[in-house]
Amino acid sequence: KRRVALFYTMVLRQPCSASWVVKLQNQATAALMPAYRELLDAVPKQKVLGGDESPTKQGKIKAWLWTFVAASFTLFALRLSRKASVPLEILGQDFDGVITCDRAKMYWSCGQLQWCWAHLMRDFQKWKDHPDGRVKRLGCDLLRETRKLFELWHKVRDGTLTRSEFVSQMK
Repeated sequence: KRRVALFYTMVLRQPCSASWVVKLQNQATAALMPAYRELLDAVPKQKVLGGDESPTKQGKIKAWLWTFVAASFTLFALRLSRKASVPLEILGQDFDGVITCDRAKMYWSCGQLQWCWAHLMRDFQKWKDHPDGRVKRLGCDLLRETRKLFELWHKVRDGTLTRSEFVSQMK
């Protein structure tokens, strides 16, 4: 809050105090709360979500910024915990959609899981770079097939391949 006040005062030449920044923050929070609650209610109804959490701080206390990405909106939730209770609190016990995540255990009780391809590809690359020949071969094989999958998927995304053709070619 002090840095924001300093920025306003020194750069923008607008007198500002940390307490005024807090007051504005509280006003913005109150104004946005109804829309936030709508999104919070909508998250558990989504069929597909991306989920992730990033460490941050709430004052001097360690916290996590949880992110849930739906097709038409993204919900952010700041929590003091990284435990499985957080996604269960946000998604509810009855969430039956698919959540794409980084394989973190806190998501394992949340509907169906799709592992994040970026994380999988890093693992495959690590295996490709491994000194053991069998591990290296597995990494090469998995990376090759993953590249084929995404070449086809990009055609679906671009409209040059139908979804049913994609499914057929994936078999």
